[in-house]
Amino acid sequence: MKMYRLPIVVVCAALLSTAAFAQESSPAAPHIVGPQPFHANFAAVSVNKDDFGFTTTPLFNGTSGAIRASATLSGDGTHGHFTGQGVFEAIYTNPARACTQPGGAAGIAALYKGFVLVMTFDSAQDQLFLALSSGSDCFNPIAHVSTGQATFSVVGGTGRFEGATGTLVNPYKAIFLAASALGPNGLFNAISGTFDGFITLK
Repeated sequence: MKMYRLPIVVVCAALLSTAAFAQESSPAAPHIVGPQPFHANFAAVSVNKDDFGFTTTPLFNGTSGAIRASATLSGDGTHGHFTGQGVFEAIYTNPARACTQPGGAAGIAALYKGFVLVMTFDSAQDQLFLALSSGSDCFNPIAHVSTGQATFSVVGGTGRFEGATGTLVNPYKAIFLAASALGPNGLFNAISGTFDGFITLK
């Protein structure tokens, strides 16, 4: 089987600049009790992080195995501006599973085995906690582009998000920018996407 340097992304990763820290915080969003829609756009980066695994699967060896990465992100949405940090793991199998990207491009599939994400909202530093329910990624090794979707359960938070519940769907696109010379699981990706769904606040 041909060896590929395969990136996997997801949800998720923010580049924080000095200018971002210099900006004034946006006004605090009102606390509305009960179910409400949640929408956000985000931009992110991800990089491999081999010392945090959701499973004990051996690392990706060029054909199969686990890719583990961290993600940082920033975005804006119905609940204000936020930054975020997450860690995830996705598994490639041997033989590889085929997949099709939007538009018809062929790819190689991976399944997410774990993903946790914390969004921190600027207005009051309230945090929203997300945990993976399901998800998959489709990587095109010719175009070096991944597309995928993860579904997250809302598992609480701090401030206005304490005790929050709900479900958010996260479709995304990632562009593979660089591979590590130290191993086939090394990666650096640029990502963009959305979060959509409903959350219930207490």
